[in-house]
Amino acid sequence: MEIVNVEKVLDDIQDAPLILTPLDALDPRRELYSAMVLQPQGCLEGNTDRVGHSDQAAGALMCSSYLQEAQKAEADIVVAPEYCVPWSVIEDIIGGRFRPREGALWALGCESIKPKDLRNLAQKTQKSHETVRLIHEQFDAKQEAQKSYIDPLVYVFWCKDSAEKAVLCFLVQFKTTPCRDEGHIELKSLYLGNKVYKFNEGINNISLLSIICSDAFDFRNELVEQHHRNSLILHIQLNQKPGHQDYTSYRTHLFSVGSRSNTEVLCVNWARGVKWKEENGEEHDWRDIGGSAWYLPLPKFNATDQDIDACHKQGLYHSFIGKHWHGFFLNYSPHLALIRKQKVFSAERQALVQPIAPEVLARLRWDIAASEWVTEAPDDGFIKAVNDYADLLGPLPPLCQASPLAVERALELLEGPDGNMVSWYKASELQALTVDSEESIRRVTVHQESDLRRAGVKFRRRRLRHAQTAISLTRQSVPWPPAVLDLAQGFRFTWLRTEPHRNVESLHGAGLATLVYLGEDPEMYLIETIYAKISKALIGEKFQRIFAREPDPLKAAEQADHARDRLCVVFKRDNRIEIFRPSTYASITHPGGTSPVNIAGVFE
Repeated sequence: MEIVNVEKVLDDIQDAPLILTPLDALDPRRELYSAMVLQPQGCLEGNTDRVGHSDQAAGALMCSSYLQEAQKAEADIVVAPEYCVPWSVIEDIIGGRFRPREGALWALGCESIKPKDLRNLAQKTQKSHETVRLIHEQFDAKQEAQKSYIDPLVYVFWCKDSAEKAVLCFLVQFKTTPCRDEGHIELKSLYLGNKVYKFNEGINNISLLSIICSDAFDFRNELVEQHHRNSLILHIQLNQKPGHQDYTSYRTHLFSVGSRSNTEVLCVNWARGVKWKEENGEEHDWRDIGGSAWYLPLPKFNATDQDIDACHKQGLYHSFIGKHWHGFFLNYSPHLALIRKQKVFSAERQALVQPIAPEVLARLRWDIAASEWVTEAPDDGFIKAVNDYADLLGPLPPLCQASPLAVERALELLEGPDGNMVSWYKASELQALTVDSEESIRRVTVHQESDLRRAGVKFRRRRLRHAQTAISLTRQSVPWPPAVLDLAQGFRFTWLRTEPHRNVESLHGAGLATLVYLGEDPEMYLIETIYAKISKALIGEKFQRIFAREPDPLKAAEQADHARDRLCVVFKRDNRIEIFRPSTYASITHPGGTSPVNIAGVFE
């Protein structure tokens, strides 16, 4: 893999050098820009002769309409995944049926094409269209004789010639590394290139380069370190396992070296529901692939509750990748999304530039019957997931409608959160909002994949089962403490920022409480630790509020101590439900031993 500058390629065109028209998305000014992303569905076929839509006419109609939407929206960057756009659509662009505006960049993963057909199209274009050029790297005679087709990415953008005349340029990038498909189709048939093109390289410039699916195998540490700075990296795919370590290893390395290097990655894959047509004509379903995502370093997004919830409702599901990166995962269903966001960086004065969340301006689904794109609200899959847990159907969906993050926090507190109890509910500290190396979403409010082997699926199913068991306590013999006896008559999950350490609300008007269910046979050390941590957090938070109006710290501390009265830690031992209270516990409703309050401790 050799990474070469687009500007040099254009300048080296024999007898007719071209100058790249500045690309708006790569202009390092404060203005926002728009990107249109296609996550298509369809039936594909792959054999030793071609890879692409099994119904080429249907694929061409969808992709043509997609580009018309992009043209209508005047999107700055337009992306389609690997093996998606038929060459008949490229010929329509060449012929002028639709075209990007000047300053826009279209990055289109195209169906396979034979080397001789690409050569003929380039020659035909140059002869027939004075202001259109199709450029590709030179062919290797041995490969051309032995291989069947190319897996191309076609960039479409405007240039100017020496006479300042506008020229529409089609720059074709070949895939450089074959994928490891079951039938070894690409290994046998794929013509491999070696050039990866990079736009706009230079100091204080925003650059852009793209890799095609398994190119990720060779886009390794040295290349990542050399080319990630001040860059937007596109990764287009037709990939059943986009989270496999072979495909994500370049990002793993990037996440370790590029957190403050003005780097972003946009991965675009096909949607769930893709079908594959075998050579014998039989069709079968692929996995629920999805996996399209936009990755930003930590300083590029504030991760406020309002922004995370707003993105969720637009079909962009936020999670943290390690400690230094954000991932915005697209809804797995087939759609196009027009996304407005900040540029990779701004070279202008930064004092007034605040991180702004990505915003979905339009989300459209391809209506096959009507042959048009129609507006569709994203389905996060939460209702479908909760359908398997009957007791949760009533309380959780309304809470999710109000705030998906509230659901995640209520259920996290139910298990006894890890870490600092003062700040456990911050988005960056929630277990549910982190993903592991295979990038499987854990959030119970985001049910996109169903493979039971995936880490995120296991996590959220376990958490929903846990919540179902906890809410069913109202039908069991529980020695509820007097202060929370009302919970025996029913409760619902809730979460409010004004009461961050409460997660349930009585159905009988007795107010908020904290319920922790630790399952069967937890260690006594764990029980005591969780009770102590939550007690301290409840008391400290209550003390701060009381002390604001009660200047006597001893009186404020005495009142704050009762904040733990409505804390209930439940567990099972020897098939019997028990609740935990320390031997020193005392309350108005449950007298006990002494209950000293450490005034200094509540400020910790």
